[in-house]
Amino acid sequence: MAYPSHPASSAAADPAFTLTEVAVCLAIFAILALLAIPSLTELFARQHAERFMQQFRQQLSYARVQAVSLGDVITVCPRQSLQCDGRWTDTPVQIFNTDPTASVLKQIDALKPQHRLYYNRELLEFRADGSLNALQNGTFVYCVAQYSWYASLSLSQSGRSQLEWHEQPCPH
Repeated sequence: MAYPSHPASSAAADPAFTLTEVAVCLAIFAILALLAIPSLTELFARQHAERFMQQFRQQLSYARVQAVSLGDVITVCPRQSLQCDGRWTDTPVQIFNTDPTASVLKQIDALKPQHRLYYNRELLEFRADGSLNALQNGTFVYCVAQYSWYASLSLSQSGRSQLEWHEQPCPH
C-alpha cells in the first residue's frame, strides 16, 4: 500500500516567500518611494498655495465688503503689537477698521516656512466706497523658491482682484 506524499514536503506547494524575495521587494519599493517624494512635496506645496491664495482673495473681498457696509475705512496689513510692519510672509495679516485699538475682524496666519508672499505696499486700506486708498493697488506674489511656478493676485484701484498662476520661476 502506497502512502500519498505530504504536501508540506513539496517545495512547489509552499506559498511562503523567502527572506531574499521580501528584501528585494522592499528595496524596489524604497527606491520608487524616494523617486516619488519630490513630486509629492511639490504637489502638496502647490495645493497649499492654491488654498491660501483663494482664501486670501476671499479675505480681501471680505474687507472690501466690510468697508462698504460699515461706511468706514478697513485696513489689511501684517501687524504685530498694533503696528503694520509690511512683512507679508512672516507676520499674521489682520483686517481691522481705522481705530487701531478696535478688535480684529479677521486674521490670516503667517505662511509656512519656505513659502513667501510679496506686495509692493505695507498695508491696504479699503474706503467706504470699496476702492483702495490712492496708490495702494498692486500685485501680491506667492511663491515657494525651489519650484518653477508662482501665483499673482492683482488688486485694482477699485478694490477688485484677479488671481493668476504662472509656470515660471518666482520674480522675487
